[in-house]
Formats: sequence, structure tokens, C-alpha cells
Amino acid sequence: MALASWFSKTRKFAVCPQVATKPLKLQSRTLETVEGASARIFGYFKNPTPGKRTGRDAIRQNLRGPALTRWYQPHLRTIPGLENYKSDKERYQLAKNSFLRTKGRIAPKKGAGKKALKRMADAKKAAAKASKGK
Repeated sequence: MALASWFSKTRKFAVCPQVATKPLKLQSRTLETVEGASARIFGYFKNPTPGKRTGRDAIRQNLRGPALTRWYQPHLRTIPGLENYKSDKERYQLAKNSFLRTKGRIAPKKGAGKKALKRMADAKKAAAKASKGK
């Protein structure tokens, strides 16, 4: 519950610091400004028309369909004339891979790792034994 609305429901009068014996009635305009300020500070929604629906729940839902596709900008490669566009990150990765390839330190392709090489060597030995046995 909002602080200002709780305050307005629990205390109808505020004590004036100058005259402690005489209570002051809070004006509705002052109460509205206090509620508005607390809504801005604490980040909650203050309904300007209490008791009426605002449609805020529908607006806060996740985007779907064409609205979702309009939200994101198109990838630059889809724009005519920019088919060969590469971002700084892509250019860096390509340069790094070419450097590692010259040193022979690039990651092996799929199916060309240690286990695959061992399996191929075992298969060659078995084929050689089979051909010698004939």
C-alpha cells in the first residue's frame, strides 16, 4: 500500500509545528502531491482515477508478433550493399584465428580431435593386420 494513501487513511489531521494544540486538516491537493512524490520516489504507479481501470496491465505485457519485430533493428547484413559487413568483434575473431592458424594452434575441426585420430589409427592397424593375414 502506498505510504501517502496509508497516511491519509490512518491520520486525517497533521499537527502543525507552530501550534501544537491545534490540528490542521490535510488538503486534498497537498495529499495528491505527497502521493505523487512517493510514487515517483518508490517507483510505483499512482492511478489518477482511483477505482477505474487504466489498461496498464495490457501495456506492461511482453511484446508479441509484429510489435516485437519492429522493436529490434534489422541486422546490417540484411540491408542491400552491406552483405560483407563485419563488426569489430567479428574482425578481431577472424584476425585471431588466422594468427593461431599460422602457429598451428587453432582448435581442431569436429571429428579431428585426439580420440578421432586414435580411432583412425586403430582402424588402420586393424586393416593392415587383416590384409597381412590373407
